Amino acid sequence: MGTKTKSKLSSAEKCLAIVKDLTVFSDDKNYYALLEEKGSRQVVARLPSQDFEEWLSSQFTDKYKSFIKTSDVRGIVNQLRNKAKNSGEVRDIFMRFAQDSSGNSLIDLCNRKDNKAIVISEKGWEVKEQKNIMFTVDTHLQPLIEPDANSDVFDALKIFKYVNVNEPMDQVAILAWMCSLPKDIEHPILLLKGKKASGKSTAARNIRMIYDNAKPLIMSIASNEADIALNFFKNPVCFIDNMDTVTPSIANLFCKAVTGDGHSKRLHYTNAQLIHFEYERPLIITALRTPSIRGDFLSRCLKIDMPEIKSRNFVGREFLKENFKVDIPKIFGGLLHLTAAAMSEMKFITLNDKSRLVDFDLFACGVAKALGVDPCKFMASRLDSAEELSCSGENREFFESLIEMVDSKDGILNATAQDLVDELITRLDEEISVHSLGKKFSNNAAVLDDLSISVNKKRGKSGTFYEIIRNKPETSDLISITKHCCDCIHYEGAKFLGNEYCNVFKAYIYPDEKGVRCPKYVFAVKEWEYEELEYKSDVDQDDLPNMMELYGTAVEEHDHDVDED
Repeated sequence: MGTKTKSKLSSAEKCLAIVKDLTVFSDDKNYYALLEEKGSRQVVARLPSQDFEEWLSSQFTDKYKSFIKTSDVRGIVNQLRNKAKNSGEVRDIFMRFAQDSSGNSLIDLCNRKDNKAIVISEKGWEVKEQKNIMFTVDTHLQPLIEPDANSDVFDALKIFKYVNVNEPMDQVAILAWMCSLPKDIEHPILLLKGKKASGKSTAARNIRMIYDNAKPLIMSIASNEADIALNFFKNPVCFIDNMDTVTPSIANLFCKAVTGDGHSKRLHYTNAQLIHFEYERPLIITALRTPSIRGDFLSRCLKIDMPEIKSRNFVGREFLKENFKVDIPKIFGGLLHLTAAAMSEMKFITLNDKSRLVDFDLFACGVAKALGVDPCKFMASRLDSAEELSCSGENREFFESLIEMVDSKDGILNATAQDLVDELITRLDEEISVHSLGKKFSNNAAVLDDLSISVNKKRGKSGTFYEIIRNKPETSDLISITKHCCDCIHYEGAKFLGNEYCNVFKAYIYPDEKGVRCPKYVFAVKEWEYEELEYKSDVDQDDLPNMMELYGTAVEEHDHDVDED
């Protein structure tokens, strides 16, 4: 009798044997494979992706002691995508940041051995294992340095030892931008603008490192839309360095990135299959000057002017980096406390005047109030900055002149079209006519709205007549704050208009200038500083030097290479 010969598996059949038990699913946009579980961390790879190809190649080599064929990888990817499509299983996939069903914000620590995340609510924050939230971790994303639970709100201010910003309202704006990163809102483009050697790149790297440590920290701008979209898709926080000028098409892509956009392209080696990149990303740009004069780009920017650092105050990058790593736990913990406090405060704030980034402005006012800064003053600064950016487009001199003319008439200017033209000609270095004036008004309606200017065109006996009104509200009217129990974390019965009964603590509460006091809760009045920002903290203010002071001290004690940024 003859003996049966054992059939030899083909390369494709070996691949199928490896993946036959993989769980596959979609997130309604792309397809994924659950590769393995390391502790409580579920390792997820998009189909196709470099992560999946490297995993499959490693498994194949370990098991069969040979190399996998590229054609077999493509075949397996297509088969798994079809399997996921036919299974109908849909799961939510998150990268770095997530929101849970209770409205809490989560930050993935990206530890490969567990699924720990920071959970932020109105009551505070904690680091805990996640069972119901699935995070995907690309290879370039690095674990975060864990925050210090013993920190407080004012530890967040230590960031300004490493971010060269000294103006108080700009400091509040940067803190608000950082604290808002875990929130599911539209973030402005953080535009760090300043002369050479002002610490722009260092500041941007440090800001990103706290929330989204990655290698590399800086993104490069590719030459085609598909590669730019892929960069946005794979980076939860995007940082583009030294972007002094951008084309209109690139500026448009930046706007779409922060508002929310997507890109689809054909999957390689297929005729009809698509792969989708869908993203909404916070973006940091550093520049010597404003990169674009397009109105839609400018209206999405949070511009921070950074002062120049004198050469005698330079400090070595490595020295600064090592000190920063030591301070990150306290800074990060302080930022998380500040985020929780802002989430608690913002529910009582109503914006009466707004920029186009209304959700961010509302959250930022909550940050200001949590720091003891008058949110009306902060909002006035925000609107002034937005107004300045609106004027910085191609018609900058025209709008600056128009504002001066209207303000000189106490906010209401009545004039014929020809009188307006004659006055503008004396102020502008350009030819302007009655016809072109009308076109400027009609083509820049969004800019006029940002500047709180309304233009009413009328016809009278003397010809075309304009009524131009600048409705700039008083600072004190920019926001309204509902009276509430300032320090009580239980808000079920805490919206009060006068002497009322608190159902939480079963006691009467009494109004004061800042809100209301609950006699059953320890109450500490926060000091409001209108002229200059003074943070109330147990930390000695001498321990929180600005960037100039830090550099000045460091350069005398340490002889390091100069970092001119």
